Amino acid sequence: LRDVVSPYSSVSPIVYAYVFNFWEGYTVIKEETLRNVFLAAAAVFVVCLVLLANIWSAVLVLLMVGLIDVNILGFMHWVGLSYNSVTTINILLAIGISVDYAVHIAHAYLSAFGTRQDRAFQALCDLGGSVLKGGPAAVL
Repeated sequence: LRDVVSPYSSVSPIVYAYVFNFWEGYTVIKEETLRNVFLAAAAVFVVCLVLLANIWSAVLVLLMVGLIDVNILGFMHWVGLSYNSVTTINILLAIGISVDYAVHIAHAYLSAFGTRQDRAFQALCDLGGSVLKGGPAAVL
């Protein structure tokens, strides 16, 4: 409709219908989703870096969160979902939910003592079951 109206710029018409609100949203949904995902990832990295006080753990948490979102995007493609407001919200919510579990395991690893193997084993023994049970509980 903008292309139809643009030659008549001296008239400056205003066209409105309820469905136009959704059409306007679809024109910017991909850019807005990417921007919000990158901003959320940057916030996750900064907060993890401050709270964990270990750059490698913060990078690994960010990597896990990124891979979870890549997995969700791949599943969306596989089932034929397109970008819309619901899928955008789900992608952004996945960042917040997945960072919780990754940070708990990273913090348990950093708090444990011993070799790498011992620390990983102790972190998974201490929090692995709770994190595993927390996933289905978050869905409820």
